[in-house]
Amino acid sequence: MRTTMLVLVFFVLSFVSYSQDTLNHKFGIYGGMNLNNHTADFNKLAEIPNCCPEFREGTGNGINIGILYEMRLGRVLWLGTRLGILSLDGILKNEELTTIITPSGTTDGILEHKLEGKFSNIGIEPSLIYNPIGNVLINVGIRAGLNISSKYDQVETITKPEGVGTFLDAEGNDTGLRTRNKYNGDIPNAVSLQLFASGGISYELPLNKSNSLRATPELQYYFPITELVENTKWKVNSLRLGLAIKYAPIPKPPKQKLFERQYEIDTIEIPNELITQRAYRKGGEITRNETNEDDNTIVVREIISRIDTIYIPKSYRLNGQITIVGLDTLGVEIPKPRFIVEEFVSNRLDPLLNYVFFDENTYKLPTRYKKLNLTETNEFEIEQLFYDSTLQIYHNLLNIIGKRMRENPTASITLIGCNSDIGMEKGNIDLSKKRAEEVKSYLTSVWGIDEKRIKVETRNLPQKASTPISEPDKIAENRRVEIYSDNPKIIAPIFIEKIDRQANPPIVRFKLVAESEAGLKNWMVVGYQNTAKTNKFEHKQEGTIRQELDWELEQYQKIIPKYAEPIIGELHLEDNKGSKHKSQTQSEPLEIISIQQKRVNKIGDYEVEKFSLILFDFDKSAIDGQNQKITDFIKERIKPNSEIEILGYTDRTGSVEYNKNLSQRRANATKEALKRTEAKSQGIGQEKLLYDNDLPEGRFYCRTVEIIVKTKIKGE
Repeated sequence: MRTTMLVLVFFVLSFVSYSQDTLNHKFGIYGGMNLNNHTADFNKLAEIPNCCPEFREGTGNGINIGILYEMRLGRVLWLGTRLGILSLDGILKNEELTTIITPSGTTDGILEHKLEGKFSNIGIEPSLIYNPIGNVLINVGIRAGLNISSKYDQVETITKPEGVGTFLDAEGNDTGLRTRNKYNGDIPNAVSLQLFASGGISYELPLNKSNSLRATPELQYYFPITELVENTKWKVNSLRLGLAIKYAPIPKPPKQKLFERQYEIDTIEIPNELITQRAYRKGGEITRNETNEDDNTIVVREIISRIDTIYIPKSYRLNGQITIVGLDTLGVEIPKPRFIVEEFVSNRLDPLLNYVFFDENTYKLPTRYKKLNLTETNEFEIEQLFYDSTLQIYHNLLNIIGKRMRENPTASITLIGCNSDIGMEKGNIDLSKKRAEEVKSYLTSVWGIDEKRIKVETRNLPQKASTPISEPDKIAENRRVEIYSDNPKIIAPIFIEKIDRQANPPIVRFKLVAESEAGLKNWMVVGYQNTAKTNKFEHKQEGTIRQELDWELEQYQKIIPKYAEPIIGELHLEDNKGSKHKSQTQSEPLEIISIQQKRVNKIGDYEVEKFSLILFDFDKSAIDGQNQKITDFIKERIKPNSEIEILGYTDRTGSVEYNKNLSQRRANATKEALKRTEAKSQGIGQEKLLYDNDLPEGRFYCRTVEIIVKTKIKGE
């Protein structure tokens, strides 16, 4: 009776264990350490000299690593397969009593015979795995393995007495050695196929909530069936303690079926003068069904649609008025103002790096490059970039080229796609082509450039590749598309003349009045000039209108009035009933004191210009090519009374001292090219990195010289 109860409890627990584990497959890796026990019955290996009477036993250790797969056969039974490497190293020893001849006579001694075997094989281990209870697993199976290495290391040594006794050679001469028969190498007649019976026990520990990842400590025993070496009775049994990591994919649950109801209601409004409040009439309903399915659910949706009607009452009175006055620096209002806007000059010239860089093994344009849509290209002006940094201007490279191609319809360009020719990009000329085609596609699809004006060429490394090509920075610099044109204007440096403006009076004040029977929902003031409607001042607000609103002109340099025409003010009103109203007014025409006027009238002023030489080649300081054109351009703009400062820079590549000298050479070469001996020149080197050197374009733009020219304007 007790035995029957124990068996019943055993099967109940086994069923519970299975019911909690619905997974059917396991994949994993395993590894562990072996304790190897060798048994033998031979005195020497074939053709290897040895005087041992007999080798009987020995021990050793090793490793056992590999991969595994397990498949469920039943509630508590699994089929397992493992593929791995097993090392069966061990040392056989035999101590032989012998007589040692010493100078003082004979004495008892011990001669140790040692044979070390090193066996490694790769094999497969099919097994049946039984899950009797909980997470306990018991397995039995076999292992069939092929030896991938069978080595031996043999020696005979006089171990006692210590320091006394040596071996004689075959002719009876003293060798002076306490060892003999010392050999090593491949074991002759090693058995290639090794067979073992195996059995073991393990316990699975969950590593996550779903129990799909498990750590399994294991104890496994291997019993030998075959010998290690023919005709030696040399066998090895092994006890392994190890750990397996198993992954059990979770089966997808059956799809859940859901039912939903959705309403689609459209509303139309019909004005009605006979009502004072909104009236509502519900429309007729139309029903249809839709079924949508994904990996987990099936959704059956009932869609009910109808068109409702809202009758709205008559509109309410909504009026407004806007007046423009000026506000001087003391806060005094000036009616019917005539604003005076004075201009000041500040110029800059930036080199245009004609390379587009790409991320590793991709042809998609990086997100740091500014992309426009077709509408935005019509509004794009290079002069708008004055307030941007040099890298921000560079990231508009394709827009600048697109703009210039539009302005020069006979110009054409050549795109040369390149790769780093290393790693995943090695010899990938197709990737080079796709990079060039990506640039071409943007210019044709967004900027509307005729594809006949764009030629595509490909190569691996650029013709002037950054070297050494295996350095990470140089690898990034060589992943690029180079842009060349038959018209120098297309990739010429960016020269922008900035006009800063100051206004008097400095503030436009809008005086506001609004009348609304239904109450104001929101209101908006807009200020602009007709010639530049897109450059406008806007202020929108909900609720009660303010009596006045100020536009401080100098704080908004991008939208400050630039033309000798009135400022137009608009007041937009929307009441709580949805009615809208617009009022408009204007100031007196503006007076513009331009740079030209100030020079004609000899009004004292300064003009400040900032130039950067086109990027120097790596480790170069010569003024030639595009740099020569820029220095010629600068010489034409320099006046005899101009103050000139020249600053040389480098990227982070190379030592600090070397880069300091290189930047000074660049500054000195520029000073010599400008032929202004009084100019101040200084090499900064990499002490101040102008741009982000983690970007390839940042490093290129650091190889530069800045020229700052300040000129007193004396008038004409």
